[in-house]
Formats: sequence, C-alpha cells, structure tokens
Amino acid sequence: MLELPEFMRIFVPAVVIPIAVFGGNWAFRYHSDYAQTAASDFLLAVLIFDGAVVTTAKEFEPFIKNAELRQIALHWHVILAVVVAFVWWLILTYAEPVVAAHYSSRRNKPGRLALVLTLMVCWMAIFVLVSTHIGFFVVQGASHHG
Repeated sequence: MLELPEFMRIFVPAVVIPIAVFGGNWAFRYHSDYAQTAASDFLLAVLIFDGAVVTTAKEFEPFIKNAELRQIALHWHVILAVVVAFVWWLILTYAEPVVAAHYSSRRNKPGRLALVLTLMVCWMAIFVLVSTHIGFFVVQGASHHG
C-alpha cells in the first residue's frame, strides 16, 4: 500500500492538475460564450495525464498490473500523448467549427445530422483513447502455468 506522500505525488499531477485544467478551460469557454463541446477539452486533460506519466513514469509503476507493460510505461505514454495531441487538434480544427456553427447561427448552419455525427465521432474517438489508457493500467499479465 502506498503511503500518503507517495500517493499525493501521483494523485496531484495525474488527477488534480488535469481536472483543474479541464475545469478552467470550461469556465473560460463559458465566460467567453464559446460552445461547451468538451471533446477537445477532455482530450486536453488526457494529454496532461500523459505528460504526468511521462515525467513521473517510475512513480506510476506500482499502478500498472502487468509487469511487461510496466517496463514500457514511458514510451507507451509518449506515443499516446502524440496520438491524443493529434486527435485533439483534429477535433479543435474540424469538429468544433461544425458544432459552433450549429449553435451560433440560425442561417446556413449545418443540419442536425451533421452535428450529431460530428459529436458521435468525437466522443467515440475519446472513448477509444480513454479505454486504451485505462487498459494499460488494468490489464493482467499472462499467467504462466507449468
């Protein structure tokens, strides 16, 4: 069992900072009358989590159940951070304008189907990325029975 100081060394960069950035970004969007699409915002928090794992990879090792995966935590999360950053950019560049156009203008706005499909694609991509992150920590190693 991890002691409180060790736990906090992981908990703050992995949980508190991403939630703070996520919440701050939402508050900024709300105050600026930007659409609360949250898809790119959520990925920003995931990207911060990846950064926390990369900068404190050794501290995350006790949370990784599979011994083989424990050895590649740093490299895995660098690759995931690049993928997450790319998907974040795609959503911010292509999906959010569709959502913003839908909510900001009554004239010439994309149809409801375009909005629904855009949001579905965004959140499905996020589901896959988050599932990949969670799976890395919970997958069990193969048992070796002789």
